Amino acid sequence: MKLLTLYVLAVLLCTSCIPKDDCEIYNNNIELSFIEILDADGNNLIASGKYGYPTLTLKNGERLFGRVFPDDVAFRYLLTIIEDGVDEYDSSYELDLGNGQVLNLNLVFSTYVTECKTTLYAIEDATWGDKSLPINVLNGYQMIELKLPADSVATDTTTTLAF
Repeated sequence: MKLLTLYVLAVLLCTSCIPKDDCEIYNNNIELSFIEILDADGNNLIASGKYGYPTLTLKNGERLFGRVFPDDVAFRYLLTIIEDGVDEYDSSYELDLGNGQVLNLNLVFSTYVTECKTTLYAIEDATWGDKSLPINVLNGYQMIELKLPADSVATDTTTTLAF
């Protein structure tokens, strides 16, 4: 009997957590994507300390769209792109590596407006110069793979990671 009572309570508790309104799942929705910056051998350059917080940023003009969040255990070695409003800007972004190196990326986003009037974003295309960049999926998030040639990776940097 105790087991049945516990089961019924568990079911009631779980069903009370289900949103009453389908639109509730979009409340406070923040769309994120990521850029993984690698050297020619595939090593992550944020994890190695070549680039990182606070100097590594992604901007469109003066608007900041991406940076490294060193306290985020899951994604601290990736540049996080906060996609809020990306459809209002052109596709030209500056990736500032923080040591005088700035890369011009072309990121094309598509948008989808839900029945709840929430705008969702997806990266359609990513290029650096004439080079198309792979777009992978990591834990349900889109991740652009940016592999830098050996001659463009900083050899002397003052960037430090604060963990």
